[in-house]
Amino acid sequence: MQEKRQKIMFFLGKGGVGKSTTSSLYAVERSLKGEKVLLASMDPAHNLGDIFKMQLKGKPTKLNDNLSLCEINLDYWVDSYLADMQKQMTKSYAYLTALSLDKHFEIIRYSPGIEEYALLRSFSYFINNYMDFDRIIFDMPPTGLTLKFFSLPKISQIWLEKLVDLRNEIIKKKEIVTKIKFGKVEIERDKLLNKLNSQLNEYSEVREILEDAERTELILVMNQDKLSLAESKLIIEKLKISKLKISMIFINKFNADIPVKELEAQFSNYKIRHYPLYKESITGIERLKEYLTENKFIQSK
Repeated sequence: MQEKRQKIMFFLGKGGVGKSTTSSLYAVERSLKGEKVLLASMDPAHNLGDIFKMQLKGKPTKLNDNLSLCEINLDYWVDSYLADMQKQMTKSYAYLTALSLDKHFEIIRYSPGIEEYALLRSFSYFINNYMDFDRIIFDMPPTGLTLKFFSLPKISQIWLEKLVDLRNEIIKKKEIVTKIKFGKVEIERDKLLNKLNSQLNEYSEVREILEDAERTELILVMNQDKLSLAESKLIIEKLKISKLKISMIFINKFNADIPVKELEAQFSNYKIRHYPLYKESITGIERLKEYLTENKFIQSK
């Protein structure tokens, strides 16, 4: 029998379209259908705590037997990434300690790309440490940061491959002995090359997961307005560069009185779900269940 693989889902789209609400509704739906689900917010402007009316932390909080929630602390993962960077630089380039490298890391934390690497680190942590969940759903940040997150593994992989080649050339020219053998086991002694290869493997693995359409699904959330439509088209095109495809489209705050034939014609290749505009705010687990029942996403008991 083939082993059941954990599903990974990303809810992405323009800011304000309702990614947190639809990801919450979908997480509750799947949990009520018997799956063990972890819903994690990657958006620095977290909304999950407000939606579920509970205090959430960076580690999963159990709502019930099938559903756990968390709001990923981006500052924590930025600190973690910088601490690892500082450790590696100090270990590889001990002479730089004379330059008081420590004081510069507070500035480095605001450098372009740091947030994306922090998000990627948190993603790797969650999929490697919470394998007992049938499905992990990530509520993503607005478009800019999300697209950078998805492109990062490929860019990092290309960059690291070049650095590995460069390091190997340096080793050849310096005639450095970097490998020793103990019986049949070969050990790499060059710390820098070892670290580069380790990072290369890490980003390659993440890229494989993201590009695995059977395991990973990208849900594009949008509204019926022109701005949302335009940004949704942009997201689809930009993701193609990273060899990623949208799995489904959720139209949130759906209003049946607004014509949608033209909109849906432009996304005819995708499965589309409608999440109707609700009469009240959808907060609290009971209200979420009520919405799902009324709109026939789940059966009433």
